[in-house]
Amino acid sequence: ASWILKAKLTANDATLSSEDRFGGRGAIAVHEDMAIVGCISMEQVYVFRRSYVAGEGFVSWDSYSILRSNDYDFDLYGQGFSVKHMHHQGFGMAIAVSHRTLLV
Repeated sequence: ASWILKAKLTANDATLSSEDRFGGRGAIAVHEDMAIVGCISMEQVYVFRRSYVAGEGFVSWDSYSILRSNDYDFDLYGQGFSVKHMHHQGFGMAIAVSHRTLLV
């Protein structure tokens, strides 16, 4: 038996490299027609939904939602409050899903 590529899930709001760890170890969960993928460096979780057309079967995986961490820790400088450094909190590092419950 061999695997056949049916779809490639990508972050459509950013250009990512392997260093961004999109879908890194423990950062992917699948439940029924939903796939949840974490992107640790961007502190985001992407939700994809699988679409069907009656009589044609599987069609595609579509971007459904992006969950963002609101728990950033910034070092600021200057009167304009420019961001000097962002301390990542690990949002999206580990994901689990069961029925209608998502843990990030």
